[in-house]
Amino acid sequence: MKLKIISRTPIQIWSDSSVKIADIWKKKGFLTTEETQKLILDSIKGFDEDAYDSLSLKVKTDWMFGLIGLIEQLTPREFYQIMPIKKDFIGHKLGRKDYFYTKKWIEKNIGWDNKIPDGFQFLMEFWADDVFNLSAWMMTVVSDNQRRKSGKSLFEKFAEENGIRFVFVDESEDGELND
Repeated sequence: MKLKIISRTPIQIWSDSSVKIADIWKKKGFLTTEETQKLILDSIKGFDEDAYDSLSLKVKTDWMFGLIGLIEQLTPREFYQIMPIKKDFIGHKLGRKDYFYTKKWIEKNIGWDNKIPDGFQFLMEFWADDVFNLSAWMMTVVSDNQRRKSGKSLFEKFAEENGIRFVFVDESEDGELND
Protein backbone atom coordinates (compact mmCIF):
# COMPACT_ATOMS: atom_id res chain seq x y z
CA MET A 1 0.00 0.00 0.00
CA LYS A 2 1.33 3.41 -0.98
CA LEU A 3 0.60 6.40 1.23
CA LYS A 4 -0.08 9.72 -0.37
CA ILE A 5 0.68 12.78 1.70
CA ILE A 6 -1.67 15.65 1.04
CA SER A 7 -0.39 19.04 2.02
CA ARG A 8 -2.94 21.82 2.27
CA THR A 9 -2.22 25.46 2.83
CA PRO A 10 -4.11 27.46 5.46
CA ILE A 11 -5.86 29.29 2.62
CA GLN A 12 -7.14 25.98 1.23
CA ILE A 13 -8.32 24.86 4.68
CA TRP A 14 -10.12 28.18 5.25
CA SER A 15 -11.55 28.05 1.75
CA ASP A 16 -12.93 24.53 2.28
CA SER A 17 -14.41 25.52 5.63
CA SER A 18 -15.90 28.73 4.24
CA VAL A 19 -17.41 26.88 1.27
CA LYS A 20 -19.09 24.38 3.60
CA ILE A 21 -20.42 27.16 5.81
CA ALA A 22 -21.52 29.20 2.77
CA ASP A 23 -23.54 26.19 1.62
CA ILE A 24 -25.19 26.04 5.04
CA TRP A 25 -25.92 29.78 4.85
CA LYS A 26 -27.50 29.40 1.38
CA LYS A 27 -29.77 26.61 2.63
CA LYS A 28 -30.81 28.28 5.90
CA GLY A 29 -30.27 31.97 5.12
CA PHE A 30 -28.19 32.51 8.27
CA LEU A 31 -25.34 31.05 10.29
CA THR A 32 -25.67 29.88 13.85
CA THR A 33 -23.32 31.27 16.44
CA GLU A 34 -21.47 27.94 16.48
CA GLU A 35 -20.99 27.99 12.69
CA THR A 36 -19.74 31.56 12.85
CA GLN A 37 -17.38 30.68 15.70
CA LYS A 38 -16.03 27.70 13.75
CA LEU A 39 -15.29 29.80 10.69
CA ILE A 40 -13.60 32.51 12.78
CA LEU A 41 -11.54 29.93 14.68
CA ASP A 42 -10.49 28.23 11.42
CA SER A 43 -9.58 31.64 9.98
CA ILE A 44 -7.49 32.78 12.92
CA LYS A 45 -5.81 29.47 13.72
CA GLY A 46 -5.21 28.75 10.02
CA PHE A 47 -3.72 32.16 9.35
CA ASP A 48 -0.22 31.96 7.87
CA GLU A 49 1.25 35.32 6.98
CA ASP A 50 3.67 33.85 4.45
CA ALA A 51 0.86 32.13 2.54
CA TYR A 52 -1.33 35.26 2.52
CA ASP A 53 1.43 37.72 1.58
CA SER A 54 1.62 36.38 -1.98
CA LEU A 55 -2.03 37.30 -2.58
CA SER A 56 -3.13 40.52 -4.22
CA LEU A 57 -3.95 43.48 -2.02
CA LYS A 58 -7.61 43.23 -3.06
CA VAL A 59 -7.85 39.56 -2.01
CA LYS A 60 -6.10 40.30 1.31
CA THR A 61 -8.41 43.26 1.94
CA ASP A 62 -11.54 41.27 1.05
CA TRP A 63 -10.47 38.40 3.31
CA MET A 64 -9.71 40.81 6.16
CA PHE A 65 -13.08 42.57 5.94
CA GLY A 66 -14.88 39.24 5.58
CA LEU A 67 -13.33 38.05 8.83
CA ILE A 68 -14.06 41.37 10.56
CA GLY A 69 -17.70 41.08 9.45
CA LEU A 70 -17.92 37.61 10.97
CA ILE A 71 -16.37 38.79 14.24
CA GLU A 72 -18.99 41.55 14.44
CA GLN A 73 -21.67 38.83 14.53
CA LEU A 74 -20.41 37.68 17.92
CA THR A 75 -20.32 39.09 21.42
CA PRO A 76 -16.97 39.28 23.25
CA ARG A 77 -18.11 36.33 25.40
CA GLU A 78 -18.78 34.22 22.28
CA PHE A 79 -15.40 35.22 20.82
CA TYR A 80 -13.71 34.39 24.13
CA GLN A 81 -15.19 30.87 23.97
CA ILE A 82 -13.12 30.10 20.89
CA MET A 83 -10.14 32.37 21.50
CA PRO A 84 -9.30 32.84 25.17
CA ILE A 85 -7.44 35.91 26.36
CA LYS A 86 -3.79 35.11 26.96
CA LYS A 87 -3.15 34.55 30.67
CA ASP A 88 -0.42 37.16 30.95
CA PHE A 89 -0.71 39.31 34.06
CA ILE A 90 2.32 41.62 34.02
CA GLY A 91 1.25 44.16 31.41
CA HIS A 92 1.04 46.96 33.98
CA LYS A 93 4.72 46.41 34.86
CA LEU A 94 5.85 46.31 31.24
CA GLY A 95 3.49 48.96 29.89
CA ARG A 96 1.65 46.65 27.48
CA LYS A 97 -1.60 44.81 27.05
CA ASP A 98 -2.35 41.76 29.16
CA TYR A 99 -5.28 39.71 30.44
CA PHE A 100 -6.59 42.43 32.76
CA TYR A 101 -6.22 45.18 30.14
CA THR A 102 -8.30 43.18 27.65
CA LYS A 103 -11.02 42.36 30.18
CA LYS A 104 -11.27 45.99 31.32
CA TRP A 105 -11.31 47.26 27.73
CA ILE A 106 -14.16 44.90 26.82
CA GLU A 107 -16.15 45.81 29.95
CA LYS A 108 -15.68 49.55 29.41
CA ASN A 109 -16.17 49.72 25.64
CA ILE A 110 -18.52 46.88 24.65
CA GLY A 111 -19.75 44.72 27.50
CA TRP A 112 -19.46 40.96 27.44
CA ASP A 113 -22.92 40.27 25.99
CA ASN A 114 -23.28 43.03 23.36
CA LYS A 115 -22.37 42.48 19.72
CA ILE A 116 -18.85 43.57 18.80
CA PRO A 117 -19.40 46.92 17.04
CA ASP A 118 -15.97 47.24 15.40
CA GLY A 119 -14.24 43.93 14.69
CA PHE A 120 -10.99 45.57 13.61
CA GLN A 121 -10.61 47.59 16.82
CA PHE A 122 -11.67 44.57 18.86
CA LEU A 123 -8.87 42.49 17.36
CA MET A 124 -6.37 45.29 17.98
CA GLU A 125 -7.30 45.36 21.68
CA PHE A 126 -7.63 41.59 22.24
CA TRP A 127 -4.62 39.95 23.91
CA ALA A 128 -3.87 36.52 22.40
CA ASP A 129 -0.85 35.42 20.38
CA ASP A 130 -2.79 34.29 17.29
CA VAL A 131 -4.89 37.44 17.33
CA PHE A 132 -1.82 39.64 17.79
CA ASN A 133 -0.10 38.13 14.74
CA LEU A 134 -3.24 38.53 12.65
CA SER A 135 -3.74 42.11 13.87
CA ALA A 136 -0.20 43.09 12.92
CA TRP A 137 -0.76 41.65 9.43
CA MET A 138 -4.08 43.50 9.15
CA MET A 139 -2.36 46.78 10.00
CA THR A 140 0.04 46.12 7.13
CA VAL A 141 -2.89 45.53 4.78
CA VAL A 142 -4.53 48.78 5.92
CA SER A 143 -1.22 50.61 5.51
CA ASP A 144 -0.73 49.16 2.02
CA ASN A 145 -4.23 50.34 1.06
CA GLN A 146 -3.39 53.79 2.45
CA ARG A 147 -0.16 53.86 0.43
CA ARG A 148 -2.06 52.90 -2.73
CA LYS A 149 -4.55 55.75 -2.21
CA SER A 150 -2.21 58.52 -1.05
CA GLY A 151 1.31 57.39 -1.86
CA LYS A 152 2.15 57.25 1.87
CA SER A 153 1.89 54.44 4.41
CA LEU A 154 0.05 54.94 7.70
CA PHE A 155 3.34 55.49 9.50
CA GLU A 156 4.61 57.97 6.90
CA LYS A 157 1.31 59.88 7.13
CA PHE A 158 1.47 59.86 10.96
CA ALA A 159 5.07 61.06 10.91
CA GLU A 160 4.26 63.85 8.47
CA GLU A 161 1.26 65.02 10.52
CA ASN A 162 3.34 65.05 13.70
CA GLY A 163 6.48 66.69 12.31
CA ILE A 164 8.61 63.57 12.54
CA ARG A 165 11.41 63.62 9.98
CA PHE A 166 12.49 60.43 8.25
CA VAL A 167 16.16 59.82 7.72
CA PHE A 168 16.93 57.00 5.34
CA VAL A 169 20.30 55.45 6.04
CA ASP A 170 22.17 53.47 3.43
CA GLU A 171 25.32 51.57 4.25
CA SER A 172 27.97 51.77 1.55
CA GLU A 173 30.28 48.95 0.55
CA ASP A 174 33.04 50.28 2.81
CA GLY A 175 30.76 50.29 5.86
CA GLU A 176 30.20 54.04 5.92
CA LEU A 177 26.70 55.27 6.71
CA ASN A 178 25.22 57.58 4.10
CA ASP A 179 22.34 59.89 4.94
